[in-house]
Amino acid sequence: MTVMYIDQADKPSAEALAGVDGESFREFGEKLSGTPSEITIAAHTDETRGKIGDMTPREFAQQFSKKYGSQKPQLKHLYLISCEAGLMVDGQTLAQQIALEMNQQGFTNLEVHAMAAPIEGATGMRVEVVSKEGLGTGGVSARGQVSVFYYESKELEEIDERIAAIDAEILGIYKEGQEMRRKGTDNPDAVNQRQSRIAALEQEQRTLEQQRAQSIAQRIDLVSTTNYKSVMREDQNTFLPTGPKGVVHQDLVSAIGLLQKQRKSLIPQEGEKVKNPGRSLKAIGYIDETIHKLKENPRLDGGEIIDLLRRMKEGENEKGKKHTGTSAFKEYVLNPIIEDLTKKAATRSNNDNFEPRTKRELVIKHLMIQKQYAQSDQFQPKSKLSKQEYIARVQWDIERLQRRSDSDFNPEEWIQSIKDRQDDVYQNAINMKHLETELGASRLPDKLEPRATKAPQSKRSTSNQAASSRLAESQSMFRRSSSSIDESETAPLLSSSQRRSEPKPVTHAPKPLSQTTSLIRVYGKKLRDGSISDDELRTLLTEDTFKKSSQFDNKKPISDNNHRTLDAMRNFVGVIAPSIAPEILHELNDRMLNLADQDKLPKTYLRNNSLAKVMLAYETFHFPDSAEDHYRNNKRLSTLFTDREKIGFQETLISPNVEYFSLQNMKRFYTHAADWLNPSNRTHSFEANGDHLKKELQEFKGDALKTSILKSFKKELDNCDSTDDLKETVTRLKETDEYKTLATGQDRTTRILGLKTSSVKAFEQMIAEKEKELEPANSKRLN
Repeated sequence: MTVMYIDQADKPSAEALAGVDGESFREFGEKLSGTPSEITIAAHTDETRGKIGDMTPREFAQQFSKKYGSQKPQLKHLYLISCEAGLMVDGQTLAQQIALEMNQQGFTNLEVHAMAAPIEGATGMRVEVVSKEGLGTGGVSARGQVSVFYYESKELEEIDERIAAIDAEILGIYKEGQEMRRKGTDNPDAVNQRQSRIAALEQEQRTLEQQRAQSIAQRIDLVSTTNYKSVMREDQNTFLPTGPKGVVHQDLVSAIGLLQKQRKSLIPQEGEKVKNPGRSLKAIGYIDETIHKLKENPRLDGGEIIDLLRRMKEGENEKGKKHTGTSAFKEYVLNPIIEDLTKKAATRSNNDNFEPRTKRELVIKHLMIQKQYAQSDQFQPKSKLSKQEYIARVQWDIERLQRRSDSDFNPEEWIQSIKDRQDDVYQNAINMKHLETELGASRLPDKLEPRATKAPQSKRSTSNQAASSRLAESQSMFRRSSSSIDESETAPLLSSSQRRSEPKPVTHAPKPLSQTTSLIRVYGKKLRDGSISDDELRTLLTEDTFKKSSQFDNKKPISDNNHRTLDAMRNFVGVIAPSIAPEILHELNDRMLNLADQDKLPKTYLRNNSLAKVMLAYETFHFPDSAEDHYRNNKRLSTLFTDREKIGFQETLISPNVEYFSLQNMKRFYTHAADWLNPSNRTHSFEANGDHLKKELQEFKGDALKTSILKSFKKELDNCDSTDDLKETVTRLKETDEYKTLATGQDRTTRILGLKTSSVKAFEQMIAEKEKELEPANSKRLN
């Protein structure tokens, strides 16, 4: 763990960052003993946003490899504290190019982290580190505080830059005086000159502060924290060679910006009297809560944001209360945001000058044509929603499909999702019946074979263009969908040896229960960085912390109104654990095993519902080698149990929860994964039946049957140790009755249109994953 700076101007920032966590700091290029797992780089970008310090991404990666490449797989995280490393310019970010070049140099386990600008076309961005108490344009004074601003105005960005530059100049003048006094060359004239320079700079700064106060609403504050690493590990701030893990939707930025403007309008100016200060404070608190909720869900688009805001607005009316007091203010705050997001989406234009090449693109083209129809006088919706709202909904559907990849698009599931809305007016607006006919008659493939594509011309240097070309090729082949919030929880990368021996963490996190969201708001950050206290862990280990619903029906899906205490614990772990680094997760489990049931004997230890055994089960499934260490070395387990008793403890208390996470892991591939304990809530016209299959499958039906088959197939794929072995196994499995069951649709639409079933797609995804594991450099598709 170390912090580096490239230029002397960034040394104070590096020193302040290192001081927060007690890390070392040094100049880039100084020797290190070995390669650490994490390195932070404090550096400026140039005017073109194409260089870090004075180096292009390729030069930086080459220098980094030369100086610190002795153990390349060791480096897992590179944090770039740089103003515009995550700013989108010509469809690219500097951080993305660095990730690609570092991968080319052999840092194959590396994630590059940079604060990302939410949308392309941003006028500017600023990442500010408070290097001295009281300095900083964000009004914070904690040393090591990292603040991130997104600018809607170039003028305001320039003001902030000048204010920061003045701080640096004043600091330099003080140091100049210290140096003169140290050398004994100081004199009264020099002191007076320094004081005059400082006075002039401070006067300029006061003038700029006044200008800034008048236009502060043009700046959106994204982050202000001393725990910068946990923020930068979020998907939208994480860059892999294949592309960013996630994106922040531009609608979310607009909503936060409007809320911050409304908040500013409620703060009285100097000398202004406030009629109802209590109500203003409540309103400001409500705005802060709303901003917090939006920042917790950075992938929401306008439609999803509006749904969230409407639920918040109606929250106090569940018992029939009228909108009074704070509730009336909710309408005052939220209605303008809803109107703004709807208007922006309805007026956004699309480039519809293309010929569809896949079924996903066919649907996009169809929606674009129907949006034009909805904008005409012929379309007049007969419902409480306005015409503009329907046009906005079509636009959001277009954008969601554009963010998805062909491999993540299932026409059958998409059609069903539209029907599930039960909105006949909307289905009429997009001419749903005609679209189904189009898809049925289409001979377009589900996806294109990957091929290299040329990157667009950039204003960057020639070496950067070469990196961009490779980036475009990688993205065309491997870009993942970022349209669903369920895909946002992804655990940090493991070492190459771990990836070969241990399953990948769940990437399809369960939908959080309300109590899960509340608990994560309180304990989430501390769990992620491992700073949670023993007393706080004891609270989480108390069974009463996780409330069961008043009723429970195991035939219904888990929800706020239908869950047991154990379900609540599993939901909490399923949501939070994938975002915790494996080494921190291991340490947390060791602490919880020692803290849990401290007054219990071996026969009663962890017999009741306990977060400790659910968390241990998660680690056991995803990182078995790491979890095994608990059974060997944990003090509490070693005190309570003999080696033989530990086996019984694991089989009786831990294994059932391991099976639960096994099912959740299967949902990475097959979204409808189910078993008898966790049944699917889907109904089918032609439910799959296992009567003709081998004995262990005959008790299952429907999605549970297909899940069991996929689990069996997954085990066989995992046992393959070469591409030839994999090819033979796939060929053999495709000739079985079990595969025919996977390939047979369970509903009328899939059967009539001959669409590929979601379970076959899941099997193909498993093959692709195993392929990549066996031959990461140049695997060939087997499908």
